[in-house]
Amino acid sequence: MLKEDIGIKNGILRKRFLRELSLLKRMADYSSCDSTNLNRLLQDLGLDLSQYTYPMLQCGVDKDTLLLLSEEQMARECGVDNSIHRIRISQAIRGEVRLTENVFLN
Repeated sequence: MLKEDIGIKNGILRKRFLRELSLLKRMADYSSCDSTNLNRLLQDLGLDLSQYTYPMLQCGVDKDTLLLLSEEQMARECGVDNSIHRIRISQAIRGEVRLTENVFLN
């Protein structure tokens, strides 16, 4: 899509563009649309996981409904395409990994 629609023909530039876009997603302020602090939870699991905040919020997922998601739903519905990221999120929401703070109670 980047190659055809935007015209970024160079593969290195496409990778750089996607890396920078991912960084912007991690640094974004979601406070206006994230009333349950889903972003904070994802950041506590790892700063790289906060890139999934916006797609999850767009799908109607918040911190409370995150508990109900399977790994397949995270991939298909929420765009968590990295399988390691899905495993980390799944383990944390099922209590298999101790969080740095008890963010589910906050």
